[in-house]
Amino acid sequence: MKLLRLSVLVVLPLLLVSCGHESEPVAESQHEDAQTVSDHSHHSGATDESATQHLHDEHTHDSHSASNHGQHDGHAVASHEGHNSEQSNHPAPSPHSNHGHSAKVAPHSTKGEVAHAGKLTKQTAAESADASAIFAQRILPILKADSSSSCTQCHFAGVELRDFILEDQAETFASLKSAGMINVDQPDESKILKFIGRKPEKSDPLMEKVRQTELIAFQAWIHAAVREPELLNATSDVDVGTTLPPKVIRHARSDRVLSSFIDNIWSEMGRCINCHNPERNRQKIGRDGFTREDVDAISWIVPRDPAATLRQLVDSGNVDLDDPAASPVLTKPAGLEDHGGGPKFFPGSQTYRNFLAFLTDYADITKGKYKSPRDLPAASEEITLLSEQQLRITNIPAAFSDMPLQVDLYRRDPQSGQWSEHRWATGFSRVNGKQHVWQNPIMVAAPTDSPLAKEFRERPILPPGEYRIQILIDRLGKTKNNPTYELGDTEFVAEAQISGNWKPGYQPPKIVAFPEASE
Repeated sequence: MKLLRLSVLVVLPLLLVSCGHESEPVAESQHEDAQTVSDHSHHSGATDESATQHLHDEHTHDSHSASNHGQHDGHAVASHEGHNSEQSNHPAPSPHSNHGHSAKVAPHSTKGEVAHAGKLTKQTAAESADASAIFAQRILPILKADSSSSCTQCHFAGVELRDFILEDQAETFASLKSAGMINVDQPDESKILKFIGRKPEKSDPLMEKVRQTELIAFQAWIHAAVREPELLNATSDVDVGTTLPPKVIRHARSDRVLSSFIDNIWSEMGRCINCHNPERNRQKIGRDGFTREDVDAISWIVPRDPAATLRQLVDSGNVDLDDPAASPVLTKPAGLEDHGGGPKFFPGSQTYRNFLAFLTDYADITKGKYKSPRDLPAASEEITLLSEQQLRITNIPAAFSDMPLQVDLYRRDPQSGQWSEHRWATGFSRVNGKQHVWQNPIMVAAPTDSPLAKEFRERPILPPGEYRIQILIDRLGKTKNNPTYELGDTEFVAEAQISGNWKPGYQPPKIVAFPEASE
């Protein structure tokens, strides 16, 4: 597959508008970029300014960013108790460390220097030093550091500050100047400084120290470099920065990755809180041989913090980056390996597919598999979120005992009287063969970018009304052989209707009898 390589003149301006939250000076910079060439439909041989506008126009955030998921923080860890009758102790996973999430502050900052994102200090005495000395002492350590740069706060993968640094000072300066990243007339207005200064609304304190160190280092070096004729006259044909296409860069943004995690996994943490939330599992200490260390080892949920929970899942070995389908966070609740809490969902369910989709995408981003927009996974057309509403189907024929059963619910429009074309909810579990009953929490569903999806993200509850329930049964065991197989028309066996209000909670559920004619 041919690698799509973009010139830094195109990619870097995009990066300068890719963080979701900036300080005031950065916002002003974005406004200035937006006032450049307005039409970039024919951008062959385009200028830096037109490229900036083209990519600025193309840079649209996801329909919901991670910041819009604040309501999930409380919901996911405070609801869904008792959704699954089989809940008991969870065996501790075997922890292993993951690729570095920690950030170390480089030891080359100068005492007394202070810099702020997009608003830098005046020259200090240190800036009068020889540019080559500053480059060697303060810029090259960034290139050679093992820890991540501040870029990783906005870009989960694909963008690193070291990508803008070469081993040779003159070549680095010339490449950055050629790319429009250094302003030789107004050094403090250099785009590389504004690029480094951009940060999310909630910035990690340790990463903020890293950012300040980077800003101070680059500011001092640029101020010294623009006073040296040899550097001003230097040339380079080497591009610096990322070579990834804009769509790939956007896909790997931290806010998009976190948003996907919230939709696909964090929204279902109500299934896991009793065993894996440290605020809920202390009562297990001393029971069934569990020590405090055992309970701490399985406490991978960080209450009200999905980003920290994702890091904890990875760092504790619950995410398998080499084989996402083998990740314990998926295989254990899906009943594919021993799990002290019992099965929480089953292969073939929408929950299973949601978990696997995120884990696969996360692993591919982490391992740098996306080189072209063609490599990216198809965008999901539907969002599904676990609700607090339970559905029970009684009198299920013995012929369907212990088989996977799925329900899809469609709502009648109270104005037109027509049934919805898209499903409003779904559910998947196995039939209880002994009691001839199926009961499970339902997941609300809506087209991804629809107003209904926005409503469900705020509160995943079906409103009162009339619903048609389509019942599908996996009689041939297709989901056992292919966990991502989606039941469809060939598995349809019956249909029922319900109406009225639908209270959240395990008891009482919404109850409907299996249609007798379908036996």
